Amino acid sequence: MEPPRIRSLSSLSGSIVDLLTPFTASNAVDFEAFDRMINLHVCAGTSAVLVGSVTGESTALSIEEHFALYSAAARCAGGRIVVIAGIYQSSPGAACALASRAAAAGVDMVICSVPRMAYLGGCDIVDFFRNIALVSGLPVVVYDDPYSSAVVLSDETVLKLGSEPGIAGFIDASGDVDRTLRLIESAGLNFRIFSGMDSTAYDVMAAGGAGVVSVAANIMPRTMRTMCAAAAHGDAREAAALDASMMRLYQLLSSETGATTAKLLAEELGLMEPHIRILSPVRV
Repeated sequence: MEPPRIRSLSSLSGSIVDLLTPFTASNAVDFEAFDRMINLHVCAGTSAVLVGSVTGESTALSIEEHFALYSAAARCAGGRIVVIAGIYQSSPGAACALASRAAAAGVDMVICSVPRMAYLGGCDIVDFFRNIALVSGLPVVVYDDPYSSAVVLSDETVLKLGSEPGIAGFIDASGDVDRTLRLIESAGLNFRIFSGMDSTAYDVMAAGGAGVVSVAANIMPRTMRTMCAAAAHGDAREAAALDASMMRLYQLLSSETGATTAKLLAEELGLMEPHIRILSPVRV
């Protein structure tokens, strides 16, 4: 199978919301609230919604629930906003299977995390993401969070990933801004570098980064979108002021209880009930 043809990435920039997954009191996915959130981000001008991520409690979702969420997002979005499937599976087989389901659900792109397999070398990691791209036929963006994966990607490996025809971008959630800036300087125009943390979004975009995968955008979508737009257009004063206005929110959401806090704040906005799903050891 040939690698997928990369579509234009002009839409993959700015604020990408790391979407919360709403649940009912009976522990089911609340699809009514989910649609409400998609529509909120369409109206707010958010660039894309990331569905089934860690913030979206991916580890507590079954494969069928992932597929149902991808499908619901694609249906509700109706082409009005880019829909990205989050894939956070360490098993290559499981990740490829979920990527295939995501493509069938009608999403636009895939964000896939670095697998939690510290013994792999750079070539094996490149193969992992290459296979995701081949199976899904969709552009793949690599999500790198060394704290979760226990894998630290070298700059060489990241740039090797960027040379792959099916891999469209890289999200750096390491918190190491110097590393992110090095990658921005070294990456080609067709390989976009994003911040994976709200707290580094302004610095990364001011240096030429493409945008941010944002938890804060669940709560302040318009402000985050406007900050990203100001940074992209070189309006440092406005971007810095908007970034500063969200700093307290960043701090609240960066703790271990970030998803819980985000859901409590979302409840205050009338978006969802604040239920967190308790992990089950046998969810499949």
